[in-house]
Amino acid sequence: MSVHVGFYVVGLDLSLTAPGVAGIGPAGVVVDTIRIPGKLTDVPRIDHIAEQLQVWCAGADLVVMEGPSYGNQGSGRQSGHHERAGLWWIVKRQVVHAGLPLAIVPPATLKRFATGRGTADKTAMTLAAARRFPGVEFGDDNQVDACWLAAAGAQRLGFPVVALPKPQVSVLDDGIVWPATLDTLEAIR
Repeated sequence: MSVHVGFYVVGLDLSLTAPGVAGIGPAGVVVDTIRIPGKLTDVPRIDHIAEQLQVWCAGADLVVMEGPSYGNQGSGRQSGHHERAGLWWIVKRQVVHAGLPLAIVPPATLKRFATGRGTADKTAMTLAAARRFPGVEFGDDNQVDACWLAAAGAQRLGFPVVALPKPQVSVLDDGIVWPATLDTLEAIR
């Protein structure tokens, strides 16, 4: 019987200005924001982000992306929703074509996992992360969301990195399609 001694889960919170990324494995939690050099716009900006995320995802046991936030599409709240959708699909395609297991977590489910409330704002998410991930320094709310996404994936793999109340953990069974390959990973753990 083989034992899966290591795991690597990547959480991706996509953005055109400051995409957040988190990696969780046996060595701990690492968070970062993809920096956009100069004044890249349009396709070169999306290509740069996708290339940087591809490096982070290499060799992952699971990649967890936040699903689209359809409620933030109105003008004045977030512009660029068409471009963000393009980035989201390019990154999803890249992960799938790399043969990596991928899960998409709806925003409200992620908030319920992190805070217990599906309507939690960015401040509540950040406060919950600061409390649950001591020693991890978050530079922005995109890193916070990416960390929670990776933590959800690690939890689903059977490697919880934070102790959460059972109702918060149970939301991971609601509305998320986990890849079938996770059953194989759980079996060898």
